[in-house]
Amino acid sequence: MTASQQKPALRGLFYWRVLCWWLLAVVVTLTLIPEPDGSVIGFQVNDKVAHFVCYFALACGFGCLRLGRRLFWPMLLLMLLGVLLEVVQLLSMYGRMFDPWDMLANSVGVFLGAIMMLTPLSHAFLWFERALDNNARG
Repeated sequence: MTASQQKPALRGLFYWRVLCWWLLAVVVTLTLIPEPDGSVIGFQVNDKVAHFVCYFALACGFGCLRLGRRLFWPMLLLMLLGVLLEVVQLLSMYGRMFDPWDMLANSVGVFLGAIMMLTPLSHAFLWFERALDNNARG
């Protein structure tokens, strides 16, 4: 592979990884703690939309870290996590409930996030780093 064919590297790769793993920890935590009343900062949030958005963001974040490498395993693991966390809710002492529709929303979020990573949007982190560089220079 020539230099012109190589994928550009993320300079802030460590920080992007921390951000993605932090987001994953937030999603796991929110899935397992007692269920809130459904409002976030005064706004009503549809549960299925929240599941979809969280897993879509996870798929996009971890997909951007792949930089053109295979997406299958990270996306499969995210889908399995969404299913596993719903099953764990069956054992929860906090009144959380198993919901197969939540599993579907999680999986659709990962699937559509993975599809987005097949487009130029997979370079979103690179674009963000370049924009920061341009703002710092200009």
